[in-house]
Amino acid sequence: MAKRDAIVFDCDEVLLYWVKGFIHYHNEVYHTKVKGVSNYVFNRELGVDGPTLQKRIDVFNSSWKFGNLKPTDDAVEAISYLHKNRPDIAKIVVTRCGIGDCTEQLRLLNLFNVFGIEFTNVVFLRTDESKYSTLAKLKRSYNILGFIDDCKENVDVGEELTISLWVRTSSKGTEYLSAAISEPFKKADNTKSETPKNRPMVNSADLAPKDDDLPF
Repeated sequence: MAKRDAIVFDCDEVLLYWVKGFIHYHNEVYHTKVKGVSNYVFNRELGVDGPTLQKRIDVFNSSWKFGNLKPTDDAVEAISYLHKNRPDIAKIVVTRCGIGDCTEQLRLLNLFNVFGIEFTNVVFLRTDESKYSTLAKLKRSYNILGFIDDCKENVDVGEELTISLWVRTSSKGTEYLSAAISEPFKKADNTKSETPKNRPMVNSADLAPKDDDLPF
């Protein structure tokens, strides 16, 4: 039996602006004045150590504000295009936002309220958990046309599993997201497309965290 085609999405900074939401929350609750951060590794910029930052993230990811994150710039357009023109393609989200009923329900509601659809599957992982086993399992079940992520660790996992990649960073915005999703399918909406080639938008080495920073 032929495998169903699928596109696998990271969530934070790919579909939803988690960093902006967390920084706003952190400034409000802890009276910091951070305007922005360079990447996911920002405990230094917030003036705290890794364990303290992780505790604050866990609290935020269980709060109502976590369930009201804004979509990245053109994510709604991209998902709408894919849903309308290629409903046969499974839309799968793999998110390392943490596990637990509250966090998971908030994320599911946020995704539904923003995109107006139910994704084929949303897989929840711990914030420090590798995506390797999850992506390997998905690869066995689906023909993965592409994996969209912004974290170097996850990008490396995709490369190791020889999954086609679209790489992004929060500093670059998401203006390419619609094109990355729609280009392979626009030529023939009703025919099976070829698997897109790897499309790194930036050098993934630029995303490498410092050893003493908090990775996630």
